[in-house]
Amino acid sequence: MDFSMRDYIKKLFMSEIRKIPRHMADYQIILNAAGWHDKGFLTIYDLEEIQTALNNRNQ
Repeated sequence: MDFSMRDYIKKLFMSEIRKIPRHMADYQIILNAAGWHDKGFLTIYDLEEIQTALNNRNQ
């Protein structure tokens, strides 16, 4: 099985979004994800998926 850093990081963010109680505020998740995007590990599509998950959680 190949290890994918991208999948691992995205999985961590998605699991953080599902946590109750929340340990990270939305802005912290967004800033951290943007940092991983700047480093080249996450794509713009990953950021959109994370933002969509945050929006769905907050409805």
